[in-house]
Amino acid sequence: MSLRTYTGGTAVKKRRVAMRIAHELSTKLARDGHRYVTDLISEQRSERTLGELFRALHMARSADWSDHHRKAQERFRDFWLDSFGADCPLYQITPAVVEELGNTLAVKAETRRKYMLYMTAAFRYARLKLKWIPEADDLSAVDLPKAGKPNEASTFQEVRAILPALEAISDEAGWFGHVLFQTGRRPITVRNLLTADVEIHEGFSVLRVREENEKSEKVGAAVVVGRAHDLTKALNDGKYMMATRSEYVLLGWLRKAEKAAGVPHVKGRGWYGLKRRYVGEARGTLGYDTQSGVNSATLEKHYLPDDLAPKIAVAERLSVSLSVSGDPTGGSENRVTR
Repeated sequence: MSLRTYTGGTAVKKRRVAMRIAHELSTKLARDGHRYVTDLISEQRSERTLGELFRALHMARSADWSDHHRKAQERFRDFWLDSFGADCPLYQITPAVVEELGNTLAVKAETRRKYMLYMTAAFRYARLKLKWIPEADDLSAVDLPKAGKPNEASTFQEVRAILPALEAISDEAGWFGHVLFQTGRRPITVRNLLTADVEIHEGFSVLRVREENEKSEKVGAAVVVGRAHDLTKALNDGKYMMATRSEYVLLGWLRKAEKAAGVPHVKGRGWYGLKRRYVGEARGTLGYDTQSGVNSATLEKHYLPDDLAPKIAVAERLSVSLSVSGDPTGGSENRVTR
């Protein structure tokens, strides 16, 4: 198997990338051995190509994209087609080579991350929606560059001000904000909810998340009450819960609500400010991890707000113990000499 076959006929001009691809090929062949060859002969592995996948993805989703978002998606698509070739079979594209090619881009880390996210999302679509590839080939092992965005949550006071401002924009905007805050789900998951996956009950609504719309395999269901429930009932009449699902329109809602509520705009925070506030407020409550569809360890590692209040409480406790006993360690026998 030549490198041109591996990349769909496109010449690999970078020596380092060519060596990496050759290493990946030899490793794959050595590891899978007879089973790999047998699969190829019996055509058990899909011969679907990268070009076919991108065409299917764009045909299914481009109608919902803004012009700005569509241009970005096409730019990402063209890069990967130039790198591998439209005729490259999906099973020949490995996480290591995607990382290698993505990291050759002479752009900032956040932009490289977007290029690689496009590729991993496309392969996830191929596995979950199109059923073209098995889980082993879905590029979930790709290590994405760090985006460098601030891990800053909205404060509770900011959330209380933003949610009514969102409702003033539209029911959709208000529903989106309330659901994010009550469930801790990812923005993309909430905006893609189908009305068929929503159950209206007396006093609460159940939002069932489909596997193709969530990163976690434990997608489960989330429950909303109060205003989120009221707005769910009001919007539950189309194919999607939200007729407007463009990422850029939604960010525009947030900027408008922040301005109306007098909340300072924090670059890079976006809607994840509400998700992080969810973690800060719900942490320790039974079910807060299953409500968000993410295990508690991941929530606390990536989304726990860096709030000052718990730190103040720790400092005050130690200060009080000093003034009461003169020794916060509990006695000289417990003190460690540094």
